[in-house]
Amino acid sequence: MKTSLLTRASWRFFTRHPWQLWLTLLSIALGTAVMIAVDLANQSAGHSFKQSVNTLSGQMTHEITARKGLIPDDFYQQLRVEWGYRDSLPQLEVALNKDGLSYSLLGFDPFATSSEQGSSVDIPMSDLTRLMTTPNTVIVPDELAQRLGVTMGDTLSMES
Repeated sequence: MKTSLLTRASWRFFTRHPWQLWLTLLSIALGTAVMIAVDLANQSAGHSFKQSVNTLSGQMTHEITARKGLIPDDFYQQLRVEWGYRDSLPQLEVALNKDGLSYSLLGFDPFATSSEQGSSVDIPMSDLTRLMTTPNTVIVPDELAQRLGVTMGDTLSMES
C-alpha cells in the first residue's frame, strides 16, 4: 500500500515532535468543546426566554387587537360564553411615562386567568380586595415603588 507524501511527512514530523502532536490533538478537542459549549449556551438562553415569555403571558396562540379604540366588552362575553373560548384572557397594556422613564401598565382579568397561563402571582388577600373594589388601583412591584418613592396608599401620577 502506497502512502502519500503528505502522510509520510506528517508521520515523520510528529514522531520526532510528539508534544506538538499532543498539542494539536488537544487544540482540536478544546475547539470542539468550546463550540459545543457555545451551542448549548445559545439553546439554553433561547429556551429560558421562551419559558419566561410563556410564564408571563401564557401559551398564547391568537391575539385580537383593536385598530382604533377598544374592543367592546360584549365581544369578549360573546367570545368566552357563546363561542366557548374559555381560555381567552383579556389584557390591556398601556405605556406610561414618569420622570422621563417609560413603564408598561398591564391589566388583565384575574378571574379569567388560569394557572396554566402563569397566574401564580402571590397577592395578599387584603391587596386583592383593594384592587377589586377601589377604582384606579394598581399593584406596583417593590423595587419600582422604591424607585418612584411611593408606599401603599399613595397617589401615583403618570402620563400616558
